[in-house]
Amino acid sequence: MEGDDTHTQTRAMQVWTMKMLSVSVTGGFFLVLLALMFIEMPTASHDAMLMLLGALVAALGSVIQYFFGSSAGSANKDNNKPKETVS
Repeated sequence: MEGDDTHTQTRAMQVWTMKMLSVSVTGGFFLVLLALMFIEMPTASHDAMLMLLGALVAALGSVIQYFFGSSAGSANKDNNKPKETVS
């Protein structure tokens, strides 16, 4: 049963990592968006911020797709599957 314990710990770490990355991407998106709206910056910095915002939009789309798209349904299906026992 030690393998099950290790698998559970690994899965818990993966879930925690996914959640932290999702929070970071979402927070970063809104921080950059607010900075562009309310902070006066030089043109060169403004262009770089727009590029960063574009990258964050793509990453945010991936986060939303993972948690609310077909990946979420697939994960729920796997979680609801009965565990197989080995005799």
